[in-house]
Amino acid sequence: MKLKNLKIGAKMIAAFLSVTVLFAVVGLVVSLSITSIKKAAPLVSAVKEMEASIQADMQMIMEFYGAEDKAALDEYWAKHQSNAKDFDIYVGAVLNGAETADGVIYATNDRTLRDLVKNARTFHMDQFLAEVQKIYDLVVESYDNRDVIEKTMAKFEADSYKIFDLTAQLGGGIVDAIGRSDAAEASVAALMNTGIAWQKMALDAKTAVLMSRIAVEEYAVSSNGDDLPTIEQRYTRTIADFDDCIEKLLNGSVTETGQVPAVNDPTVRRMVVELDRFHNDEFQVAAADLMRLKRKELDLFAAMKESE
Repeated sequence: MKLKNLKIGAKMIAAFLSVTVLFAVVGLVVSLSITSIKKAAPLVSAVKEMEASIQADMQMIMEFYGAEDKAALDEYWAKHQSNAKDFDIYVGAVLNGAETADGVIYATNDRTLRDLVKNARTFHMDQFLAEVQKIYDLVVESYDNRDVIEKTMAKFEADSYKIFDLTAQLGGGIVDAIGRSDAAEASVAALMNTGIAWQKMALDAKTAVLMSRIAVEEYAVSSNGDDLPTIEQRYTRTIADFDDCIEKLLNGSVTETGQVPAVNDPTVRRMVVELDRFHNDEFQVAAADLMRLKRKELDLFAAMKESE
């Protein structure tokens, strides 16, 4: 299997094992090619430090996943950068020699050892660090997405309450409109029937909004992506139900329970138009944003699971 086809988690393990094997081989090379214990001991120590930096970074990756907040994540990222710097320092010491806190490390002249260290450096830079960056970016994006979800949910809830207020105002407007009607031009019974039909449509519209909100909130808390299409279909039906109520109020209709006269009172008609506008431009937009962000959240979660 080629390295590029491995999962991120497998690549991490491969990186760790590569340095572990390197250390074992270095021990053998050192014992065969270096006669001076004074020079051999610091070199072995340097390679052990390279291994230790990889081990520490493996731990940091786990900390990425468990970070409580963005500040904690940034702290772990800083530790990762320190680990990466340590790795580079000791690679440079093995290849070029250096004086470290642990003492003088003499550069190795052994070609096999130099090639091993160079290969480890290349793998560390091109593969290991790139995958650590990828995991970090996924976790950062998940935090950012969660913040946006919370803000969008707050807006959606506010829009829901606004819709409920508008439907309540519409109900009051219908009562006022019936009260303003000239009884000489229409029978009291006809006026009552018109008012009842309009009120029923207003109530049905409010019910549709309530069902929309229930569907969206269920969508937002779902942890199973397979459930989302079914919930979204239910939400779409509630939107159609709301639009049907608006259509009947504005243009009139004959239903199973009787006729719904078109709203002809200018004030009430403006209320219906405003309710429809807010539902289209605010409520539905917030709902669509929330569902899109939820899908993104689940995609990020799946990507992070893939990287474990």
